Amino acid sequence: MSRPIVKLSTLAALFCSTSALAQSGPWVVSEAQGQVAVRSGTASVTARRGVQVPAGSIVTTGADGNAVLARGREFVTVRRNSQIRIPAGGEERSIIQIVQDWGSALFDIGKQPNPHFGVKTEYLAAVVKGTTFTVTVARDGASMQVLEGAVEVSTDDGGARDLVRPGAVAMVAAGDRFRLVVEGSERRVIDSPARPASQAALPGA
Repeated sequence: MSRPIVKLSTLAALFCSTSALAQSGPWVVSEAQGQVAVRSGTASVTARRGVQVPAGSIVTTGADGNAVLARGREFVTVRRNSQIRIPAGGEERSIIQIVQDWGSALFDIGKQPNPHFGVKTEYLAAVVKGTTFTVTVARDGASMQVLEGAVEVSTDDGGARDLVRPGAVAMVAAGDRFRLVVEGSERRVIDSPARPASQAALPGA
């Protein structure tokens, strides 16, 4: 059965799209080493090859842990001291497929004609058609580096966004959440309309 293709013009609109273009089925642990836990509700199990990671689950790695989750042509490598979540309930039908709380993760996403996969953090969000990129979340903010393809990245409110290509790094600081900075062959600074005018007076603003 053919499905209609909806053209989306903004990242905010992408967040409201359904899973028509997303991969189906649950995530599955493909590889796991060291301390890796999969928590769903009140139950927690040690990650091992073949363990399913359904919607609403949380994957946490320890200081010696790392894990690879797979779903079709989508792969997520959760590095040590990191935590990601699979959105629960109706949220899993959004283009946002992973919520990253802290730490670092590598995303290898199979290409499709339209944007279909997104990662959300407290500070920034990224949406892709298919590419390889890393996301790192820390107390001082979040960063995203593109290794292959292109990634549309935005501040959490969606007001500042840019298309980031290989070799470039996009950053949003915890103290300046409405400003997106992209470092590559040149430096680009994009401010969200929601950014307070008073922040322009801050050092380095």
